[in-house]
Amino acid sequence: MSDKGAKKGSRKANKQTKADVNAKQLSSLKRKRHIPLIVIALLFVFMLPTLVFMVIHLTSVSAYEGDDIYIEPSDVPQAAMEPAEVLSSLDSSDGATHEESQPSLLDRYPELFPELFPELFSEQTQTERYSRPPDNPVEPGTAGVAYLTFDDGPSREITPGILDLLAEEAIRATFFILPRSGVDDIYRRIIDEGHEVGNHSYSHNYRALYRRDIDDFKDDVIKAQDFMLDNFNYTMTIFRFPGGSMSWNADGVRARVDVLEELGFKYFDWHIDSGDAHPNQRDKSTQALTANVLNKTNGIRHVIVLMHDSGNKQTSLNALPAIIQGLRDQGYAFDVLGNYPNN
Repeated sequence: MSDKGAKKGSRKANKQTKADVNAKQLSSLKRKRHIPLIVIALLFVFMLPTLVFMVIHLTSVSAYEGDDIYIEPSDVPQAAMEPAEVLSSLDSSDGATHEESQPSLLDRYPELFPELFPELFSEQTQTERYSRPPDNPVEPGTAGVAYLTFDDGPSREITPGILDLLAEEAIRATFFILPRSGVDDIYRRIIDEGHEVGNHSYSHNYRALYRRDIDDFKDDVIKAQDFMLDNFNYTMTIFRFPGGSMSWNADGVRARVDVLEELGFKYFDWHIDSGDAHPNQRDKSTQALTANVLNKTNGIRHVIVLMHDSGNKQTSLNALPAIIQGLRDQGYAFDVLGNYPNN
């Protein structure tokens, strides 16, 4: 009995050993079968944020490249009305709600893109940033005329200080304005003190003005004209392209010049940029702005100077006394652009 029991126990032990081996092999196979699933799960977990980001990005790009998004200029804080920082536009024809949008790089840096992609823009050079050719240089001892121009205002922070200084110096200047709310007294003061008001568009939106239909440009100009006529009984007769006419495709600008002439406007760019709003001008200190103006007159008899009076241009106001004195020392008197001579 003992031998039979031993053999029987041995057989059971062998069976158990085989069962254990089979179980281990099966477990190993199951683990190997799960490895691809585990790898796929890990990849999904790590890639999920990227996939979500791509979907959101593509959706936002698609939305931006669709219908234009508008914002009423008069509803924007004045510090946010810088042309390089805000995408604004005309009222939509269907009465759509105005919403804020991020501007494109072209809209933010209009002066920079012509330098990077000159074949896409006007062939005019830096010295051609005005609507008429310069006349003879200032001769020694002979007075020239400087035309101080201020764009993108008025602002309550800067424009009154400029007007105070101009009054003290008995100087008349030209203000290329944007329609704004809450500063009617400043518009009225500009007019009453004998300065000239120029049309700088209603929206200052590069997309609406330069990249859409010519009728959108025309409507924008007329809307700005109506703003001054309806509120102040003032008819503007001069125009300055936001970003300057040299910053855009030459054929497109020529078509818009035809529209301006049809509406009775003359357009003006500038000879000298003070640099107070130029993206390439890193140093916007009082000293830098003053030097930019006084070192670039080059004896031009009738010189047009570009400055800005929007809300964040304190150094422009600070530089103005030295600019005025320096131009006087160079033999210049001052006048409004409407008196620029026809050559």
